[in-house]
Amino acid sequence: MILVLPIIAVVVFVYDMTPVLYTDFENYEAYKQDLKTSPAQGEAVDVFLPEAEELGDYEDVELYVLRLSKSYDADLSLNLIVTYPEDVYRTAKGELSKRTEYVSAPIVYGENRVVSFLQYECQYRGFDIKIVKNEFFSYCGYFGLLGFNDETGQIAWMFYRNSANTSLMDDPWEEWLDAYFRFDDTK
Repeated sequence: MILVLPIIAVVVFVYDMTPVLYTDFENYEAYKQDLKTSPAQGEAVDVFLPEAEELGDYEDVELYVLRLSKSYDADLSLNLIVTYPEDVYRTAKGELSKRTEYVSAPIVYGENRVVSFLQYECQYRGFDIKIVKNEFFSYCGYFGLLGFNDETGQIAWMFYRNSANTSLMDDPWEEWLDAYFRFDDTK
């Protein structure tokens, strides 16, 4: 009996720490709700992520929701990738670009002047990705990024919730994106 309890505890811990990937777009609105663990996060999600019916005339939509553990307030990312016909893509990109402001300097927060992001834009898997500037975001805790891929006509709305509220960008962008976002379901 004494050996069984530690073994059960290890199994439960390992099970809880296993990342889970969801890809079913029909549950998009429910996944958006999962991002809202506080009223402030709810406002940030509502302002940044589009409603499903607002996506317009698209050819394809992919959704990747990565929960890094099974606990309620785990780190969670949502990547909504929408593929548009060329003319619709150009219009959608232009409209988003007009109404979206981007972070243009490293983000520093708190009394200790912690730098959360030294970089605020990058090129990744064909996407030009930038951190969105938004009064509702808490950049160490939850925020959004927008990515545009001119070759494929894709727009990626990316939202991240960091449950630990810690500095995020100790790793290069590519490693951080690999760890916290999915662009296909092969990982």
